[in-house]
Amino acid sequence: MGTAPWIRIRQELYQQLQKHVQLLLGHEPADLSRYREDFEREFQKAWRPSTRDVLFQEIGTSDIILLADFHALAQSQRSQLRILKGLPKGLSLALAVEFFEARHQPLIDRYMAGDVTEKEFLKQIEWSRSWGFPFEHYRPLIRYAQKHRIPVYGLNRHFSERTGRTLKLRDDFAAERILEIRREDPARKVLVVYGDLHLASNHLPKSIEKQRGRKEILRVLSVFQNSEKIYFRLLEKEQELSVDVVRLSRDQFCIISIAPWVKWQNYLLFLEKHLDKELAGESVEYTDHVSRFVKVIATDFNLRISEGSFSVYTPDDDSFWPKLAERYSGKELKTFRDLILESKSFYVPELQVGFLARPSVNHAAQLAMSVIHAEISGWRAFPQATPEDFLKMIWLEAVQYFGSKLINPKRKTDTIQDLRAALASRSPLDMGEEALKIALHQRMKEVLFLTGQNSKLTPARPRRTASYREAARLLGGMLGEKLYTGFRKKLMSGDAVLRLFRRSVDGPGFTEFYFELLEIVEGLPEAFLSKSEKM
Repeated sequence: MGTAPWIRIRQELYQQLQKHVQLLLGHEPADLSRYREDFEREFQKAWRPSTRDVLFQEIGTSDIILLADFHALAQSQRSQLRILKGLPKGLSLALAVEFFEARHQPLIDRYMAGDVTEKEFLKQIEWSRSWGFPFEHYRPLIRYAQKHRIPVYGLNRHFSERTGRTLKLRDDFAAERILEIRREDPARKVLVVYGDLHLASNHLPKSIEKQRGRKEILRVLSVFQNSEKIYFRLLEKEQELSVDVVRLSRDQFCIISIAPWVKWQNYLLFLEKHLDKELAGESVEYTDHVSRFVKVIATDFNLRISEGSFSVYTPDDDSFWPKLAERYSGKELKTFRDLILESKSFYVPELQVGFLARPSVNHAAQLAMSVIHAEISGWRAFPQATPEDFLKMIWLEAVQYFGSKLINPKRKTDTIQDLRAALASRSPLDMGEEALKIALHQRMKEVLFLTGQNSKLTPARPRRTASYREAARLLGGMLGEKLYTGFRKKLMSGDAVLRLFRRSVDGPGFTEFYFELLEIVEGLPEAFLSKSEKM
């Protein structure tokens, strides 16, 4: 498929999702629309690709760094954490956040000091009412600050209504608070996590400028995230895989870590789940979400996939386990039980049912690809976590990962370098160590094969079957990443990819196919040496 149809399909998906979100949110007040328009104008100016290194250099020369937050998107908070972790150790820092209210500062201080548990703290500040977005998105940021003794300050001021006027009042309040924090210790940097709309030049930055003292010399740097306009422009230039940071002006950057349709699909999933709790008797139709991705992937490859041929279940569906137990028993049923307990999404071709462990874009996209793969390859028998099925498990993970990249091109997988670093840093008692060793052992066998040497390595024999599944996920991610990179760089045609996906997984000769596949993939470029390079 050419670039233009590829972009058009994704623009249509993005527009559909955005309209659906707006429908759920309801009518927006006129002054809030004007506030939003100020934000959108920021991305109409000229911009140029930049790099992670340049961004960190500019952060190093700034006094106040405003980090955009798209509250319902975990990737947004992960980027904030990467910035925090990327700063030099020993640097004097303060972390000021919108998701805590300023009036709760004594409670924040007690929590950061370890005097109260997380559960007690969230109850004390009425998290569900005052903020409401998943705390697990922000937990790693707070834990990192606790570990490194970085003080955390609340910036928010609660208003009962959300209008342009109240957002402006919150900008003024936050600016005053940020400057107070800065004046307490002028030598330290203040990292501010605040909603993306607030970072427009006329909003929070302008409030800081107006309130700072005439003798206060401050550099304020704004770091936006995931502008839809910029992403689609990168897509047109075929730069979406290589560019993670763009520069809008001397004091403005934008991180590009996720595609617009992924951003809005995540928001839609959050809203539907949230509304589902408020509306008794209503339930989210996750089959529809997965079907949407099936349609996009099928269109990319000009495939005809039967609509309505599968059903999707979640941990909230009581009818799923009886459906499995009616058809399976013994080891097969235990495999499904283990997958459910490990929060793994999976597809059962024989029953044409999928289990969506988490309402996320990556899980839904992998499930969609499983549906397509089962239909075009005839795959039916579900693999067991055994040495005999290990290569099959890796390949199924690779195919699913490839499908998730078609939906979420900015998704990142671990590389061999990441695996080695993780193994070197982990305790021998860490439950993930065994999976890492299996993955590295298998990769060594593959390297020996590719270099024409006979592998005489002793087969890995893990104590836990879950280690096989995790090792397969790691290796499948790397394999899928290379296939996707080759496909997007036009080193592999869509027809060539489909020929691989159509190969039978159940039939004889799969091991030979797997090693033939390795020879094909070996010549494809690596997307990156380590996912730590990416934003």
